[in-house]
Amino acid sequence: MAIIDPTHFLYERNHFPSLTDKEFETLILYCQMMNVQMVADYQNRNPDVIIKHLKSCRKKTGAESDFELYFVVINKFVNFEKAFPELTLQQINILAAFSFYPKRSSIARRYGVYRRDIYDELIKIRSNLGINDLNSLRMLFLMRITLFS
Repeated sequence: MAIIDPTHFLYERNHFPSLTDKEFETLILYCQMMNVQMVADYQNRNPDVIIKHLKSCRKKTGAESDFELYFVVINKFVNFEKAFPELTLQQINILAAFSFYPKRSSIARRYGVYRRDIYDELIKIRSNLGINDLNSLRMLFLMRITLFS
């Protein structure tokens, strides 16, 4: 995955005034890499430092989980109505969760619904987007949020 240097997010930085520069940098890298060890390696830091920064980011933004933190960030960067005009906001939320949690059971727990309901909704999303398989949904989501951010 291509990494965009956090210094390119000057405008977006204004959306997170409570974060320190190091926390913001860690947050942006984590949202791109989705892996603490990869962020630590990229920043030449100990993974414990990355975990500490992410914990602080969650606290300062009011996010309860890494997914919520990720979603807070992409909501600031992406115009979802423009990126996914064929989907409802609920479908976009499920697609975002699917891009973060590849297992439907994790999404079902997150939203407090049955795993089968998540599967059915992902099939509808797949159909609305003209995608042949569920695995391609994650890639499409990431490509579109990158293009429309």
